[in-house]
Amino acid sequence: MVSIIPFLASSLGRRDEKPNILLAEDMVIEDNQAAIEELIHLCQGTDNKLAADAIKVIYEVGRLNPQMLNGCIPKLISLLKAKQNRLQWGSMIAISTLTGIYPKEIYRHLGPLIDAMQSGSVITKDHGVKILVNLSIDKKYTKSILPILLEFIQEAPINQFTTYVERINSLKLLHFKEEFVEIIRSRLPEFEAYPAKTKKLLKVLQDQTKMTRNEH
Repeated sequence: MVSIIPFLASSLGRRDEKPNILLAEDMVIEDNQAAIEELIHLCQGTDNKLAADAIKVIYEVGRLNPQMLNGCIPKLISLLKAKQNRLQWGSMIAISTLTGIYPKEIYRHLGPLIDAMQSGSVITKDHGVKILVNLSIDKKYTKSILPILLEFIQEAPINQFTTYVERINSLKLLHFKEEFVEIIRSRLPEFEAYPAKTKKLLKVLQDQTKMTRNEH
């Protein structure tokens, strides 16, 4: 097997991500599963530069062909606890590319995902919310995931709150609709200095009102 290490950005002395993106594209074209295993191994290694390159390639592969990462879910979950922040949010991005087609496998690891969201960076939280929203679309998980999502956004920073609310607005909220609306209303005063964000939140409230009328 030919190693993919020489093709990674850091091996080429590059500071941009273009080599890593090109490598991901080549791997997908060749259906190079052996390279996926090598990348996972690099993520678990001690060379931080190679690990950072490797996780970038992994989530780019996930965006192009998520089926190639199917066997990696438990290992990606374990990387959420990595000391290197890049590995934490990079693995969360990779997992988010898989949720739509492997919800059952992702749901099994809900605990570690929530732990990572609570303690992780903004990118980790953003893609964690994306994962939970995608899980909520599946009727089997809606009732168990929505309370977690709503609890999470209650404390979300102003910069992220509006985006999270808009994502949740796309879901069928069932009997959680009133709680969702109440969370938005309770936090509206925080957005007085942010008219653009306030406008988006009011639009969500209008959407929920219209949906309630249509249901009756």
